[in-house]
Amino acid sequence: HLELNDLAALDKNRFFATNNPSSSIWQKIKMFLFRQGDNHVVFFNGVKYSKVLGDFGFANGITLDSSAKNLYVADFLSGEVRHFELSFSQTNGKGSSKPKLVEKSKVYLGILADNIEWDLGSDTDPALLIAGHPSVFQFIAHFTGKSKHAPSRILRVPLEKDGTIRISDITVILPDDKSQVVASSVASPYKVGSKSGMLIGTFYRGGIQDCSIAKHWQ
Repeated sequence: HLELNDLAALDKNRFFATNNPSSSIWQKIKMFLFRQGDNHVVFFNGVKYSKVLGDFGFANGITLDSSAKNLYVADFLSGEVRHFELSFSQTNGKGSSKPKLVEKSKVYLGILADNIEWDLGSDTDPALLIAGHPSVFQFIAHFTGKSKHAPSRILRVPLEKDGTIRISDITVILPDDKSQVVASSVASPYKVGSKSGMLIGTFYRGGIQDCSIAKHWQ
């Protein structure tokens, strides 16, 4: 069945989405502890859904680049971000059929990888911003309400011009082990006039935190 998590729009009618069909909170906790799951990526063609990618522990954040030729998926349980080259075959000259996705690169991030956003200036210097959780046990304690705190990580993952991941240049731009930012789930950068910063959303606690940490990526 469908239990969609995040999506990446291809156009106004078509999109890719991560699908997490586990039904109960205890099944999710079991997945977190043993890092085993049955999750995948689906494609909606404007009429119906089809499964296009499998072999994920917990398929989480997903995004397309501006060319719509590169798809990125964060696997929450394996701690990886995976890069796929996207193409479509033509059917009787009437447009695109089922997408073809070929894995080109992936990297282990050392966190429970959550949502993906694009860094400022990605048109000329492409990079992903990936929020996540460095401790599975502290995250579960927070998720189940047994702890008010859980550490956060935000990583900048630079890309080559062809979309492949530049592994050697990955940097940590928010190393928060003191739970000032609790269980970061998404990081979205902004620039207004001379001010640059980042809006950080959290997994379980309501609200958004505004962090002026532009110095980490300038």
